[in-house]
Amino acid sequence: MMNLGRLTTLTILLAALSGVASAQTTDPVGFRRTKDSFPEHARGTRVAIGDVDGDGDPDVLISGRLLLNSDGKGTFRYVPKAGLNRFCRAAILLDYDRDGDLDVFTSGPDRMMRNDTKQGVVRFTDVSAAVGISDDGLPGEGLGAGDLNGDGYPDIYVANYELGGLARGTADKLYLSNGRGGYYLDSQVASRLCGRGVNMGDFDQDGDLDVFVSNYRLQGNLLYVNQLDQSRGYSLRAEERGISGGAAHTIGSVWGDLDGDGDIDMIMGNFSHRGGPYGIQPMVMVCLQSAGRFSSRWARDYGITWREPHSNPTLFDMDDDGDLDLYLTTTYGQSADVYRNRLVEDGALRFRNATTRVRGATYDAWGCGTLDVDNDGDQDLIVAVGGGRPPVLLRNERAQRMPKRQSVRLRLRGTTSDRWGAGATAILSGGGARRTVRQLNLGHGTSSQSEPILHFGVGKAQGPFQVEVRWPSGKISKLKIKSGGLYQVTEPKGPVVRPAPWASGSTSPTVPGWPTYPGR
Repeated sequence: MMNLGRLTTLTILLAALSGVASAQTTDPVGFRRTKDSFPEHARGTRVAIGDVDGDGDPDVLISGRLLLNSDGKGTFRYVPKAGLNRFCRAAILLDYDRDGDLDVFTSGPDRMMRNDTKQGVVRFTDVSAAVGISDDGLPGEGLGAGDLNGDGYPDIYVANYELGGLARGTADKLYLSNGRGGYYLDSQVASRLCGRGVNMGDFDQDGDLDVFVSNYRLQGNLLYVNQLDQSRGYSLRAEERGISGGAAHTIGSVWGDLDGDGDIDMIMGNFSHRGGPYGIQPMVMVCLQSAGRFSSRWARDYGITWREPHSNPTLFDMDDDGDLDLYLTTTYGQSADVYRNRLVEDGALRFRNATTRVRGATYDAWGCGTLDVDNDGDQDLIVAVGGGRPPVLLRNERAQRMPKRQSVRLRLRGTTSDRWGAGATAILSGGGARRTVRQLNLGHGTSSQSEPILHFGVGKAQGPFQVEVRWPSGKISKLKIKSGGLYQVTEPKGPVVRPAPWASGSTSPTVPGWPTYPGR
């Protein structure tokens, strides 16, 4: 005969364990997948996102082929007669002629496609020969764009991969703007490594864009520090700064303030093969900056687990709490990983895997970009996957599940600087929100590109918020924002007065009043 007392105890214990398991598989923030977001034949490995047709909704390029956000809610369709139907290795959106709309640069082959959209009819024209772009058959895999020489026009760095055998690198190319919408090849770039990604960003916050090139085949990465002087021109100088990554298979990298101290840090996405002639190779790396130098450590020290084929890192504020979370794509048929940054909760940088709880898994994934596809104020994801499948749209449900949280989003309009604000740094503070710094970059990872809008998660803070935008020209916009929402910030007119860096030389600033956290 069964002991009823023991049965009651066992029932209570099983119920408690069931509750724990349930808590571990649910999350107040999660993603929802929508069927038929993309046509079945929409296939490719790299993602670029931006408003191509000027209707206010983000559109997408998948390996250079255009899909318009047809209903403004995330149903994408091909435009067969738009002139962007040819496959390429990579593509990026930029405004090369400063006319206010987004043009397209592709690599593999190198082409410049001018946006000639009029009265709702989307059309692109190949103007490569006219603007000085020529294809030489090199395997361009990494793309980054931004104004390196301070003329207000975007320059383009192409990281070329290998050709003719393993580890046989090819020459990278830097298309430098002539200040009139044309380009010429700059001789300062001499790398002949196996390039896979380009990430431009003003890591030292001295007002000019620097360039980080991710290289494969254990060849080491390159950090080009820009020494822009408006009277003497610009100079790119390769420096180590503790961020080369050593001998690694780096696919792509991304800039961002990971630990909330106002510095621009980096996450480096590395393939990490184990065994063979090279032994254990570096996994994903977290590179924290202090005074212009980086302390680079394997990401396991911050809670990220090893996977052999980690590839493209994307930073975004999934739960709008003010810190940067991480989406890491993974190939070889394995699942991508979603990592929540625990900085706000724990007071120190620490990542926790939330992939299952937020339903963020995608398989055999490569490129990834963020956008607000339904204009509800949170950041959604588009992930390019392999296997001949269409991309995956992960709709963030933060706005529905946590409606008391909100975000401030800034669309930048340059008058002297890049028309879309590439290279600008913005700081949000006050109103009960965390003091937060964000930069607008055109490209991250391995030729991935997010919607060119600055996103600040402010949690439950109600405002008003103080926002300062530091434009690459040296101009500064200061504004007070009453509450969350999407705002356009236009660069002020007037003479360019480039201020001194926040600290002497090319080092990161020490911002008065910036919070510090235990464990840093």
